[in-house]
Amino acid sequence: MKSIVSGIILIVLGFLYGDSVFTGHFGMMSLFFDGLGLLFIGKGAYQLWRDRQPQQSE
Repeated sequence: MKSIVSGIILIVLGFLYGDSVFTGHFGMMSLFFDGLGLLFIGKGAYQLWRDRQPQQSE
């Protein structure tokens, strides 16, 4: 869950400063930080999904 929150914070900071890929500003820093935010969100979503899967016993 921490990863998802961190990713959202990175993307929101881009919105607040007006330098985000999602607002149409394509620069190296905006691509890097928005990509990093999406990576954190994806990582957190995968961790949540994996934690909710039933344990397989052999």
